[in-house]
Amino acid sequence: GMDKAHEAVLSWQLALGQAQTLRVSRAGRLQVLQGRAWLTAGAQRWRLDADEARPDDLVLLAGQSLDLPTRSAVVIEAWPMGTGVLRLAWRPA
Repeated sequence: GMDKAHEAVLSWQLALGQAQTLRVSRAGRLQVLQGRAWLTAGAQRWRLDADEARPDDLVLLAGQSLDLPTRSAVVIEAWPMGTGVLRLAWRPA
């Protein structure tokens, strides 16, 4: 079987205005491959490096990523930009 420690990267897309709640059981990195994502924190606030202010929402552009801690949740919405398609990837830590 496949070693769970070396899981393949998951990637998917959201249409303009679509929202999704991403719940992760373990830490990893959410990457924006295309488009613009509006992220809203779940119960936990962001833990952003070198950032004293921890906003409840965050906008990520293509090429940007966010590390999520174990057992966290984030609401992702596709924001209008370019083609309007938001492509995301999740890479377990």
